[in-house]
Amino acid sequence: MEQSEIKLFEGQNIRYMWDEEKEQYFFSVVDVIQVLTESAIPRRYWSDLKRKLAAEGSELYEKIVQLKLPSSDGKKYLTDVATTEQLLRLVSNWSTSWERRLFPISAPCISLPRLMNYR
Repeated sequence: MEQSEIKLFEGQNIRYMWDEEKEQYFFSVVDVIQVLTESAIPRRYWSDLKRKLAAEGSELYEKIVQLKLPSSDGKKYLTDVATTEQLLRLVSNWSTSWERRLFPISAPCISLPRLMNYR
């Protein structure tokens, strides 16, 4: 059974889903991009990044899936999601300043789900 929720990170919502069968979290890529880049148009940022990854033949891009997550209007829509590992790989390609926001210096091995409880 899959269960979707919304967590706060630095005062912003990040939608995610827990898949009991796979025992994995799946996070909305657009939400994570919005938080980390503070972009006014995170969908465009993700669209450009997807094109770049596809052009490079990135294996990571091919593993991104879509799941139905709730939106601000209360309905569920297909949304690009990534596992914790996939997000960490994406973030490591972006910028070390984003990594510093995600990982406190004293906890280099912290997991993203634990991080989601950070306030």
